[in-house]
Amino acid sequence: MRKIKFIFGAFLILLMSVCAAFGSIVPFFIVQSWSMEPIMKKNDVIIINWWKRSDAKGYLDKPIVFFDAISKRIVVHRAIALKDGFFTTKWDNNDAVDFYEPAKDDIIWEVIYIFRP
Repeated sequence: MRKIKFIFGAFLILLMSVCAAFGSIVPFFIVQSWSMEPIMKKNDVIIINWWKRSDAKGYLDKPIVFFDAISKRIVVHRAIALKDGFFTTKWDNNDAVDFYEPAKDDIIWEVIYIFRP
């Protein structure tokens, strides 16, 4: 029992340290699908930049995290174009673009680190 408490305490300290370093309560997500392979694999942990860029074009050609209002899920896909304030995004493992186009003012985060457990 003491070992479990020690491991749990160490995990909490590590989690708080990561949160403090990246300035957010939840600075990471776990990749849930294969859509971003080969760059990201299912179950990879991605660290995000919580602060928005002032220039939305800075997100182009980078993996971004956004809320997809159609599927009601948080998605990580690559931003490939910005037109009339909306991003066109796609998977990395094929050339098809996403139907849903997040607005530049939606909650969008940039992936800054990928950790493969």
